[in-house]
Amino acid sequence: MLAISQSGSSEDVVEVIAEARRQGAPTVVITNDPDSRLAAEAEHVLDLAVGRERSVPASKTYTASLLMLAMLSQAMQPDPQLAAALDEVPSAIQRVLQLERELEQAGRVLQGGADDPGLPGRRPGGGIPPSGHGPRLAVLGRGFNLATAHEIALKVMETCSVVAETRSDADFLHGPIAMVRPGFPVLLIEAAGPTLGDMRALAGRLTALGARVVVLTDGDGRAGEAEEVVRLRTGLPEVLTPIPFAVAGQLLALGMAVRLGVDPARPRGLRKVTVTR
Repeated sequence: MLAISQSGSSEDVVEVIAEARRQGAPTVVITNDPDSRLAAEAEHVLDLAVGRERSVPASKTYTASLLMLAMLSQAMQPDPQLAAALDEVPSAIQRVLQLERELEQAGRVLQGGADDPGLPGRRPGGGIPPSGHGPRLAVLGRGFNLATAHEIALKVMETCSVVAETRSDADFLHGPIAMVRPGFPVLLIEAAGPTLGDMRALAGRLTALGARVVVLTDGDGRAGEAEEVVRLRTGLPEVLTPIPFAVAGQLLALGMAVRLGVDPARPRGLRKVTVTR
């Protein structure tokens, strides 16, 4: 039984691990607090050791958890190519951090290019309106980066109070694409790999519908049709791309929040630890 909790304080996760250990199952936890109750209940503890997460939305503990999972996979079934790629993750993240200006512009496109940062979506038919007006952003990914789409949508919802719809490109085509109108903002996570062609085809279809399409990509060659394309150039195998892609999404959400004039580190209605039973 493997549990992941940055704080180690989620009651439901603690109880599952405690019960699993009572039943004799091997228990492993990944946490940023080795002194937490979750860590005490588990047989084995993998400490993220990234320092205190100062903002309410978890950022470094999310990417550190992904890296820990990749390292755990490598330990269970060693692969020389993956081992070499793991060494390149810090450099890939550093390259993404240098794209903050481009990611800020990508967020501006998703927000509709409003001149007044307090009034997003003023452009007729486009952009993200204030909270309470239904899903006004779609974040789409596939394969390993479907999880990345969920992470980016969560960060946008937490920091900008905007409802974001998350789907794989396949699921989106089976129904939710019906809500796309001219100006509808869509963010596509386009990693190199077997899903690249499908994501680029979707970008073309969305553009034909008049959507405001932003693409985060590390694929070679011409990117899919989009209003804004940010090339991450991760240099990593697809299995590790969720780490730098998540950093890019976090920076994008940060820029959107700052543009709205809100504090992204302290979203209203959220606490650092949510107790669920």
